[in-house]
Amino acid sequence: MILAVEDISISFGGLSALDKVSFTVDEHEITGVIGPNGAGKTTLFNIITSVFTPSSGNVYLHGKTITALKSHVINKMGVSRTFQNIRLFGTMTVIENVMAGRHARMDSGVLGCVFRTKRQRSEEHYARDKAVELLEFVGLSGQWDSVSGNLSYGMQRRLEIARALASEPSLLLLDEPVAGMNDVERAEIFGLIGRISRTGVAVLLIEHNMPLVMGLCQKIVVLDFGKKIAEGTPEFIKTHPEVIEAYLGKEDDEGG
Repeated sequence: MILAVEDISISFGGLSALDKVSFTVDEHEITGVIGPNGAGKTTLFNIITSVFTPSSGNVYLHGKTITALKSHVINKMGVSRTFQNIRLFGTMTVIENVMAGRHARMDSGVLGCVFRTKRQRSEEHYARDKAVELLEFVGLSGQWDSVSGNLSYGMQRRLEIARALASEPSLLLLDEPVAGMNDVERAEIFGLIGRISRTGVAVLLIEHNMPLVMGLCQKIVVLDFGKKIAEGTPEFIKTHPEVIEAYLGKEDDEGG
């Protein structure tokens, strides 16, 4: 088990966003989080990555609590993420964006950068080599020097995933990675997620495209109004009456 979420609760303005939510993510597993808009899915990601602090409950990574640690500390411990709305450095090149994601694994510090020490130069060289590998892995090998803001939407999604992988996470959180894409682009990104999983990285993803989720995830967690109403295999989730009522029976393609 790589991640354990135990009895997480949080409220905003007196309204409960999550209510005693618990689940686990195993190593090498792709876990999906689904639910209607406003179910608490992105709030859950924000708690895992310490954007928000829960009012109660704990999050454990490899058995160690990470609740309320600084986000950059959690990243260095092995958790990386993408966002529902793309957050690239739009004026930087593609390879510079990926190298920026390597920051959590670089130890030379500010003085090393100022004085260009041997250690800093070595780390920068390795970061560039790693970025080249990742860009090839996600299908952007010919775009190294392109300005990231000029890429197509689908390419920007690939770049965001490459940047998240640059910190060498053991757990990757993907918030609606195929939102706004056509069927071909969706299938390509889900193929990429499968390849990521096969490298040994556990994946936790929020997604509304049910056929893709059912075909890719080994386990699915279902939220509704901040409560977990089901957790299990796709086969179990497909036939769960509360899930069908809350989500699967509805047409819903927007974020939440």
